[in-house]
Amino acid sequence: MRNKNIIFSFSILFLINTIIILFLEIIVRYYNIGNPSNKFLYNHIIPKRLPYYRFKNLKENENIGFLNNHGFHDFDRELKNDYYRYAFLGDSFVEGLHVPRDSLFTNHLNRKFELNNMNSEALNFGMSGTGTGYQYKIWDHYIRTKVDINHLVLCFFLGNDLENNSSYLGGPKENYSYFIDSKGSVILYGTERWLIRQWISRLNNYSALTNTIYQRLYLLKREILKYKLKSFRNQKTDNNYKLNPNLVQTLDHDAWSNVVKGTLNLIARWNVELNSEEIKFSIVIIHPVEYYEKKTQFYNNYKNDFLKRLEKLSKKNNINLAQIRLKDNYKKYFWSHYNYLGHTEVANQIYEKLIMKKDFSIHE
Repeated sequence: MRNKNIIFSFSILFLINTIIILFLEIIVRYYNIGNPSNKFLYNHIIPKRLPYYRFKNLKENENIGFLNNHGFHDFDRELKNDYYRYAFLGDSFVEGLHVPRDSLFTNHLNRKFELNNMNSEALNFGMSGTGTGYQYKIWDHYIRTKVDINHLVLCFFLGNDLENNSSYLGGPKENYSYFIDSKGSVILYGTERWLIRQWISRLNNYSALTNTIYQRLYLLKREILKYKLKSFRNQKTDNNYKLNPNLVQTLDHDAWSNVVKGTLNLIARWNVELNSEEIKFSIVIIHPVEYYEKKTQFYNNYKNDFLKRLEKLSKKNNINLAQIRLKDNYKKYFWSHYNYLGHTEVANQIYEKLIMKKDFSIHE
């Protein structure tokens, strides 16, 4: 009799907890507090979004994101066709989850191609929160082996891409993150896949509640790590102050110098690999809204140096290089990322600066 009472009590407790969890799941979804995770590990090493996934973007501008057959924010794309195909790689400015797919600058380009009877196609392979190391890996492990392209366009966001390429300068430290060393090698950070973590990842693909909790805990963890890193640097500075009073400046200088050198080395090697496969390479520099408020004063000396050295590297290696420049009333093009008008303007500038000036002969 006692055992039956215990079983009954546990059953009631389990039922109550299940109802509470289901209620919270409904609340999270109904009020758009969060979404289930849409990522998985491609080939067990590259974090990538799930194909044919639908979710709501809640940042800056509420929008329903539809992922295509490749798992990117774009319309379905064939693996191969007879078009001259541009593959655009970059971070959230390229992925453009803040606008519908037909408003992306890549699809504005596709309409221009069609209007001008150009046998060309723009494909969007943007992934939010990534740096150049990840973008190289998604090309190397996915695009290179699956999708036939003629021209790769790397969209480099000078606002934080260099920082995202360095673990020291604030790049996201989560499992399967990618950083760049001074030689241009792409370094994988964090590969632990404990059984519990695998279960949590699988659960997050179905539950908005657990994924939202997981994301909030991850953000808290990032802030704690930043605080610990800052404390460690200050402690290290205090302990060595008499020996080197400029230790923090030295550490920062080394980190910036290494990431600038490493990113340029990776771009140079990437260009060689593309040339070996007869794929053209172009780079588009994207500036944040703050840049237009302060102009060159917004960037530190290392970013300005990176731009100058990238220009020399591009000229030497025949890499097409263009910068998106917004002159008149620049704020109308932004939320924090590009808005609808911003994507239209970016498409116009890429069409004029890269496609018409550099590649017009291929369309004749």
